[in-house]
Amino acid sequence: MREAWKLGIILGLVCLIAASALGIIYMISKRSMEKADLSAKLKAIRVVLLNTKTGDLLIDRENIPKTPGELKAKIWKEDKSGIVYKDKAKNAKIISPVYEFKATNGNEIFVVQFSGVGFGGSVVVIGSFIYDGKEITENAVEIVDYSQETPGLGAKIAEKKVEERFFGINSDVVSKYGLKVNKDARVQPQKTMKGIEDLKKRGIIQTSDIMTGATITPRGVTNALQATFEWLKSQLKGSE
Repeated sequence: MREAWKLGIILGLVCLIAASALGIIYMISKRSMEKADLSAKLKAIRVVLLNTKTGDLLIDRENIPKTPGELKAKIWKEDKSGIVYKDKAKNAKIISPVYEFKATNGNEIFVVQFSGVGFGGSVVVIGSFIYDGKEITENAVEIVDYSQETPGLGAKIAEKKVEERFFGINSDVVSKYGLKVNKDARVQPQKTMKGIEDLKKRGIIQTSDIMTGATITPRGVTNALQATFEWLKSQLKGSE
């Protein structure tokens, strides 16, 4: 009987030590992952705050957040659920929080993380939107999660030359035409940058020449981008 008690105590101590060790490992891993996630987020934010035409920062360098506290101070809208807005028709979400920065020229810049549905699952994007008091212009987007998209097809959405196809869209175009990829608009791909930019002025994003055979992923990003424009416009309407 005494031996059984002794064995039980030993096993209990082993389990306690193992559980404590696993807890410590989990906490260390969690902190490391949180640090890595923060670093990736800050990097993406800095990328979309670069002027896509000149490469210069749109805001003063000292206003680039470097710590969780500095980033938290830039929050404009947030929701405890983790989602600020959902558009069921477009399968789009705006992820909490949304940040606000002040441009060097006085314009407001909103950095929004949004997602659309690709071929394999959610495609997450960070975008910067400049508001001059009347119109909203998307400066840049950075695809931050496309892990479930097919390599060589939908995964091409993260290539810089594809991301650039979404640069410079404004709210006037979205209001007049909406946004579509060129395949959905039944428009043949243009061979020159002028032709591609002319399509963009009609709300048509050309991706088929780069993402041959992949329509679902760019469509998901395009729908989510339109939903983001519509949400921003609704939020800023009272301040015009």
